Amino acid sequence: MSVPPLPDPTRPFNKYCQVFVNGAAVWRDLAQLLANALGGVLEFRDIKGSGLWIYVDDNDFHDVSRSHGPDGFLHFPFFLDVEPDGSPESLAAYIADVERLLDVLRGAGLTFVTACDFEHKLSGNGASPSTAPGLTIDVARRGRVAAYQDERQAWFVESGHLEARRPARESQGREGRLVVEVQRRFGGLAPRALLGAEFVAGPGIQTLYQVGFGENADRPATCPSRLWTRPFSVGLPQEFAPAVLGGLLAGDVVWPAGVLRVDRAGFDEIESSAVVFAQTATALARALYATLHGADVEAELRALLLTW
Repeated sequence: MSVPPLPDPTRPFNKYCQVFVNGAAVWRDLAQLLANALGGVLEFRDIKGSGLWIYVDDNDFHDVSRSHGPDGFLHFPFFLDVEPDGSPESLAAYIADVERLLDVLRGAGLTFVTACDFEHKLSGNGASPSTAPGLTIDVARRGRVAAYQDERQAWFVESGHLEARRPARESQGREGRLVVEVQRRFGGLAPRALLGAEFVAGPGIQTLYQVGFGENADRPATCPSRLWTRPFSVGLPQEFAPAVLGGLLAGDVVWPAGVLRVDRAGFDEIESSAVVFAQTATALARALYATLHGADVEAELRALLLTW
């Protein structure tokens, strides 16, 4: 089924709503998540009985390479057709029901963008934080770095992990997640890598650094790249894990007590190397630390690029 036209803001208000969704593996998983969380009844692709009538559909225009470009949400793999299930008590009640739906998507860590006449009345204008464009830095003869909140399609099943501990700073840590993609530039080469990590504050006097590794050799390249036209293969090959751990530990950044865990990764079968993964890990650690402590992320990354 093709994507229907987006709601026209010049028309009189209507309750029809579309939600474009990224990050779910298959439509059935998405439909079951919504039915369970909203208390609705799932009948094939329809969910009813939750105050909303939701139809979960595949997007014929799904294109990984275009999902981060202008209007990239139009190329997300799924979309939801949403209307009231019956007659809502009021417009405010219907909008509250849609907000509940979006809360479920947020809670599952999915990326989404809403298109409707009332999106301005929804939290975040009806979009998940991870749809924000993020930050891209380009330094001549050094390379490019992109930093943004998350990339669910870079999640992989771990086959093992490496870890290290370091003394922590004496302060309560803030928690958060970030993804960083690096593409170097020298000669005719363009080494590149993608890593994502989350910091979770905890008790004690140490910081635990963890790097998960694993890959699916049979899986096609499906992780979007913001710096190149070709997507990444999902996962972190074990041979690169020591370099990633070393990159996290490089420099003089001292984290609060807790766990800094790398759980997102993308690699290029030809262009990735231990060196570029170490540099990506260092950039990730510095950018995430700066983000959580209110520092200038762009200045931090630009200064790092100039040292490469």
